[in-house]
Amino acid sequence: MREERKETRRKDLNVVIRYLDVLNRVKRELKKTHLQNKVNVNADLNARYLDWLNFRGFITVRNADGRHQLVRITDEGVQALRQLKNLIGEERKIPRTAPSNPRQNL
Repeated sequence: MREERKETRRKDLNVVIRYLDVLNRVKRELKKTHLQNKVNVNADLNARYLDWLNFRGFITVRNADGRHQLVRITDEGVQALRQLKNLIGEERKIPRTAPSNPRQNL
């Protein structure tokens, strides 16, 4: 049951944005390990996020020379990046807490 929970956990949107943003800015393929370093995650998380992003069509992963895998953002990934950045931007505009004194707004 613990394994099932791991797989169904919601991905951290900020980490997803970092992956897509790095790939979008470099405008070329990156080795998996280079991307891992730029996003600042460990190897286990890197593998999980890359699988998740690839499954959803946001990135492509290809074998380069039998030793290295190269990652590239897709058009769907660029579109998802724009939408996620807009979503995060809108979320920041929403006040997180109610005023400390409810009469203050009257």
